[in-house]
Parts: sequence; C-alpha cells; structure tokens
Amino acid sequence: MGGVRPRPGPQQLRWLSWRAPPGGSPRLDALVGQELCGGKYRVERLIGRGGMGAVYLAEDRFLGRPVALKFLQIEGVPLDESFVRRFLGEARILSQLRDQPGIVELFGAERLTDGTYFFAMEYLQGQSLRERVDAGGAIEPREACRIIADAAATLAAAHGQGILHRDIKPDNVFLCAAGRARVKILDFGLARIDGGGDLAGAHQIFGTPGYMSREALRAQALDGRADVYSLGAVLYYLLSARPIFLLDESGHDPALQISLKVLHDEPRPITDYLPELSPSIAAIVRRAMAPEREQRFATMSELRDALEEMLRATGGAPAARWGSGVWSRRLLLMLFAATVLLLAALFG
Repeated sequence: MGGVRPRPGPQQLRWLSWRAPPGGSPRLDALVGQELCGGKYRVERLIGRGGMGAVYLAEDRFLGRPVALKFLQIEGVPLDESFVRRFLGEARILSQLRDQPGIVELFGAERLTDGTYFFAMEYLQGQSLRERVDAGGAIEPREACRIIADAAATLAAAHGQGILHRDIKPDNVFLCAAGRARVKILDFGLARIDGGGDLAGAHQIFGTPGYMSREALRAQALDGRADVYSLGAVLYYLLSARPIFLLDESGHDPALQISLKVLHDEPRPITDYLPELSPSIAAIVRRAMAPEREQRFATMSELRDALEEMLRATGGAPAARWGSGVWSRRLLLMLFAATVLLLAALFG
C-alpha cells in the first residue's frame, strides 16, 4: 500500500470492447422472416445487438411459443475457434445453472448449414435496469435493495458452482414482467469457470470500466469479490441515477478516463447525492464498492444476507429516514390529502 503507483498511459490499459460495431450486419439483418431448423423457428424481429452477435425474437412453431435466438456473428471479424468456444461456453453455463430461477432458461444450441451458431432461450418481457433508470430515474431505496438482493442470490448460486460473471452492469440485470423470477442475470459471455477454463481468454482485461473493480482493471486473478464490487456499483446507480465516476473535459477516451478514476480515485459517497438515505444502505454500498477487495463483503452471499437483514429490519417502511428529505415530504403530502378528504366528507 505504501507509495503512489504511476498512472498508466493508454498503451498500458487494454480491454476488449463488447459494444456493437457501427452499422448493421447484412447476414444478421437478413434473418428476419427466415425459417430455421426445418421450419421449427421463424425469426420475427431483432431484439438487441451486442459485441458477440444479435438476439432475435422468434416463434417456436412446433411448440407455439415465443423464444429468443442468440446468434454468433461479428461484423467484419473472422470467427475463429476461440469465438465459437466462448459462445458455446455461455450456453453451457446457462445449462449448468438451469435450476436457478434467476437465470435465463436455455432450450438448445444449433449450428446452421452455413456454419452459423445460435442458441434458443426463453423470451423475456420487461426491461433491463439501464432501461428502467433511463425511463423513470432513480429507484426507491427499498425496491433497489430488493432487486440487488435477488441478483446477489442468483450470483451467489453461480459462484457456488465456480462461475464468475465478470460483466455485471445495469444492462445485464433484467426485470421481468412475469415468470418464475422477477430479476434475471444476463450475458455470461465473459464468465470464468473454475476448472473449466476462461471463456474470455487469459491475461486480458474484459468488462465495462464503469462497473469493473480495481483488480479486474489490473488483470489480476479474480474471485467473487470482483462481482460484489460490480453489483454494488449497480446499486449505487439505481439509487442515484448517476455514474460512479464522471468524465472530465480532457477529451481523452471515456473508457480510459473511467478506468484511471477506478484505479486511483475513491467513489463519491452515495450520501452526497442522497443525504436522506438510510445509513444502513449507505454502509452496504460503501462496503460492496470498497476499492480494495479485502475491505468488501467476502462473498456474494454476505452481500445478499446484509441486504436481506436490512430489509427485514426496516419492515414495511421505505429504506430512507422519515425525518428528512423526499420521503418525509411525501408522507406530509399524503397526510394533507387525507385530511382534506376527511373534512370534505364531514362538512361537504
């Protein structure tokens, strides 16, 4: 800990971007309307696109149900064996975790005659946490903690089977409108499996800088505490609707800027944005996001238990102090409205 480490230059920070390349892929765009696997699947529309390909809504015509088809296709990049291994590795992880309600259900993996790989999954209706915050702003503290506790339970089960996600972010936590679980963890394409190899490859930096731990950005050996940090950063985002680290006007690459801040700066306390936030929640956020992993929750199960205990302790009350801030104002407005209605009923 002694001494100040020199700030790395751009050449010292290397990670693979899994964002979609600009423009559409002709091969993928041509899939709409096609029938695959002897007419079993009819592709209806594009749902989303990512670095490893695209996900489509399709109809399983044999069983009469909607499914999501995830295709391996990267525009302008030849697909070698490592891409195929990573893609099929994600499908195997979904199969391994099939008993977990917080994991997307896998129906099968296929290879078309032209060599294109895809796998079929349950079609989820709802929105990602990113979409939820973009549409409605910050989430009420108790609800945010309930969501993160559910996500932590699923990730704890994955960790228990030797699977480290490594790309937890608001886009990869999904709120379902219906189904066995309200919260689902998406996209295990960068996962590491104990004893089963590394889907993303060794000695490289993978993930989304704003939600990566210091040890992940340093390409150090990782354990479950890296996912703990990322999930804590998601909770910070849900509560504040703000990024953990803000960009400056230097003009430097945004990913580089954020990475340097994660490596050398402390996150701004969540209470700077939410002074009325319950101290118990603020303490959970602070511990989950501790820059050095030795100071974090030791396991994902510990984070889940801390959130569950806080939710039990606060009972039915919102997890912000009633004595000040937005929640006290809402309570006063409700009491005022109830008083007006009562007086109207008595003297009207």
